[in-house]
Amino acid sequence: MAEDDRWLLSAWAQALAAQAADLHLASGQMPLMRCRGQLVPLTSGSPCPPLPWPGLAAYFSDASAQRLLQGQTAGEAEGAFEHPALGRARWSLARTDHGLMLVMRLIRGQVPSLLDVQLDTTVANRLLPAQGLVLITGATGSGKSSTLAALVEHRRHAQGGHVITLEDPIEFRYDSHQDQGRISQREIGRDSLSFASALRAALRQDPDVLLIGELRDAETARLALSAAETGHLVLTTLHTASAVGAIDRLLSLFPPDEQELAQALLAETLVGVLAQELIWQDGQARALREVLIATSAVRHLIREHRLAQIHSVMQTGGSLGMQTRAQAWERGGFS
Repeated sequence: MAEDDRWLLSAWAQALAAQAADLHLASGQMPLMRCRGQLVPLTSGSPCPPLPWPGLAAYFSDASAQRLLQGQTAGEAEGAFEHPALGRARWSLARTDHGLMLVMRLIRGQVPSLLDVQLDTTVANRLLPAQGLVLITGATGSGKSSTLAALVEHRRHAQGGHVITLEDPIEFRYDSHQDQGRISQREIGRDSLSFASALRAALRQDPDVLLIGELRDAETARLALSAAETGHLVLTTLHTASAVGAIDRLLSLFPPDEQELAQALLAETLVGVLAQELIWQDGQARALREVLIATSAVRHLIREHRLAQIHSVMQTGGSLGMQTRAQAWERGGFS
């Protein structure tokens, strides 16, 4: 990289050292970072330069990002980049009233383990059968991607097989060893035009496990349910606050004339749902999770679209690893 990109590398390095989750950069303003859930200034540094931002063209392959960097157009762009010493970052670039705003989600190089994401091995194993649909849900910044990666790595080490990930963008990079099967990572926008087209292709590539970064539309949801029905393990994310909300959100992607079929397919294929959030206590992030396992009772309620009653099944399903948010709060000793 050019020498005049040092302002970015310095801010990035400081944010990593502070164990920040995100780095906020804006033209002419002091850099900020999100640490322990709070947005705070970098411990040292100087304001970001005005437009055009120097030395950054080599980081951004996206043409719209290049135009934004030079102040040539309005709009926004997003993607991921990496540095040999600092690792990877997911970025979102946009114009504002004062110039450019760049927000970077900082990605640690190592794929997290179940221990890292505070997920019980017994619960993880219940969520990783040979086939079916697993949903990880929560707000932005709740650690969904980390939990998803930990589940994939746990399953791959235990059973091998062919894992295909479809991400926008790729976050964690997995090591692919012959004795642990094969993992193929594809980035939407770079390797395929959309989640739906990538998923259609993936179904012809002999996968055992499909990781879909996010269910965003009816076509992708339809293909995900079909893949789970035809013998694949499908893991994906949604943005909802609760396990029952994730089911409702997935079904809402379908038009009214497909609702009954979608309910039947989801009832048949769902394995379980993790709804999570991060609670900061004494400077440490703790994962608070609702756990829903798709028992025969849960499947019946989904098929009948009596979703409100699923909460009661979760309350009494502790022997299977299920718990509501209130139960997780009490059992975890949160205060």
